[in-house]
Amino acid sequence: MTRRLGNEVVAVCPNCFEDNIACNIHITKEGFHCSTCKELGSMKQLFEFFAEEYFNLDALKLVETYLYTDVENKDLDICVGKYKTPEGKRFYTYNPVMLRRPMLFALPIIQATAKKKNLIVFVDGEKDANILTHKGVLATTSLGGSYNYGLVSLALLDLPKNSQIILCGKADLHSMKYITKVGVELKRIGFSPKIITPEMMGFEMKEFDGDDISTWVSTKGNNVRELIANAIDFSILENMNRQH
Repeated sequence: MTRRLGNEVVAVCPNCFEDNIACNIHITKEGFHCSTCKELGSMKQLFEFFAEEYFNLDALKLVETYLYTDVENKDLDICVGKYKTPEGKRFYTYNPVMLRRPMLFALPIIQATAKKKNLIVFVDGEKDANILTHKGVLATTSLGGSYNYGLVSLALLDLPKNSQIILCGKADLHSMKYITKVGVELKRIGFSPKIITPEMMGFEMKEFDGDDISTWVSTKGNNVRELIANAIDFSILENMNRQH
């Protein structure tokens, strides 16, 4: 797990690992192919192998993977794996190259709509982005979310300039710090963002692991488009924070 060569990584293959051979592993959206043993496998198999061999996390269950692709949706840039421990705690890791660079989730979809004025909801986490998109609302996040917000400024540059951005974080202090940073950066590069606050969804604030818009959407009778229509200007939240 040493370096990346285009869409290949120099790493130990799940099939060759007993020989401890560093192989060229070609990674695509569909999975991986080892140039040494010719093994074909899914991204799920690759994640499970690296979780156990490199992190000693054999008790983890891989429950979801999220793909970050290039603008043309051809090449896989990075993949995020979401795990759960036996106690129900969440754990995230990245594809074997362990890259941490500024990227937007669902970038091909976002760029495809760049020519028309669009509404994009910026959330904290790929799960929320997927659920909103399935509801017919275009949504994105940045790679690593609130746990990697140091690079979010560069990722935001890929947002279409004519879009209305709606911010929506989780109901916890850690997430709202991230969403607030996103809002400040959006204003700096010329956007006029709005925000859906946790209070608007009826959530109480926590320090970590607060409720999110996925929880709100899953509640019968809640209309996500009405919620978005009631979003307030981000500047209002900034003024409220200054007063406190």
